[in-house]
Amino acid sequence: MKIQTKELIESRGFETAYEFSKASGLSIETAYRAMRNGIKEFRPKTIEALCLTLFCTPNEIFGFDADSPIEFPPNVEPLLPLDVLNRLSKKAANDYWSRRTFYERAQGKDKAA
Repeated sequence: MKIQTKELIESRGFETAYEFSKASGLSIETAYRAMRNGIKEFRPKTIEALCLTLFCTPNEIFGFDADSPIEFPPNVEPLLPLDVLNRLSKKAANDYWSRRTFYERAQGKDKAA
């Protein structure tokens, strides 16, 4: 996973952490970290402020790094073999996971037992 706040902030024309802090309502420290992709823990309020200020979705903040291999915990089995998942483009991988989630929701498999 790749944090992309720096790229989003720059693409929206914010030049300083102070300017971004004033626009987003985030503290100057959080704005500074966001401008350097340095936020380690994202609280829901922070994600909301980032999305509202940058006119984006959380999916744009948390990008998929196609160069890093996908690893699953030992007790999780992917629907596709790992070598296939690792070769997928970013868009194809996101589409795959979106369809899987949609299918699980449609089948009622996403609900806790």
